[in-house]
Amino acid sequence: KRVEHKMEQLLKLRRNEFKDNPPLTRELDLVERDSQVTFETSLDNEDLSKDDHLDIFRVDNDFEKHEETWGKIRSEILGLSDNEEDESGEDETDDDADDDEEDDSDASEQELATGTMKSQTITTIEDLTEADLVHLRRQIYLTIMSSATFEECAHKLTKIHIPF
Repeated sequence: KRVEHKMEQLLKLRRNEFKDNPPLTRELDLVERDSQVTFETSLDNEDLSKDDHLDIFRVDNDFEKHEETWGKIRSEILGLSDNEEDESGEDETDDDADDDEEDDSDASEQELATGTMKSQTITTIEDLTEADLVHLRRQIYLTIMSSATFEECAHKLTKIHIPF
């Protein structure tokens, strides 16, 4: 009954051409139809060429400069002023914290260079998911199932490394 009722509701919505659920709300329609630039391409198009050089990561030495340039372009496209861009970004206290972190990382780099680095504490991570146990059980099961005789099974099981 419940499924029938839900199906009837869905079919009723379809008959009404989803008038209660518009495909695009006015709040999300930011670009007017006349201003939109769209490109249609087909995957079967033989004119498509592959750009293999884009698959390789290359370090950008002028990253900060390029980010600043793209930030200006972004603010120009979105119509943001400098004040609005600051509000949408991080607060100044966050920037100060970032500067402190940068200073700390610079200091640690200098200590590494001079060899005066203090000993760091080593933290051990304990796996509570028991993934090792599940893997061991799976390995034992597969060993037993793949063995033809009990002697072969015993021989293979003795060769499994079981951590204590």
